[in-house]
Amino acid sequence: MWSNKAASFLSCSSELARTLRQCLKEPYRSKAIKRSSLEVYQSNFLNGIIISRELQDILEDAIGNSNIRVTSKQHIESNDKLGN
Repeated sequence: MWSNKAASFLSCSSELARTLRQCLKEPYRSKAIKRSSLEVYQSNFLNGIIISRELQDILEDAIGNSNIRVTSKQHIESNDKLGN
């Protein structure tokens, strides 16, 4: 089913899991919905200390507004050796 859509396996499986949780009877439904919640916090650091931490309501906003840069450990170590 997911291969016919223009969606990834992860997004399709998340959608199906959400649909299944909605089909459950109470009290199982509310427990399953509670387990599926996700909280995303954005922390701002200054000299290695957290200066502010805020809860993001929308995951896309948290990812879009962040200045997160993913680098490999080797890249960081090589920059340290070069004095960068």
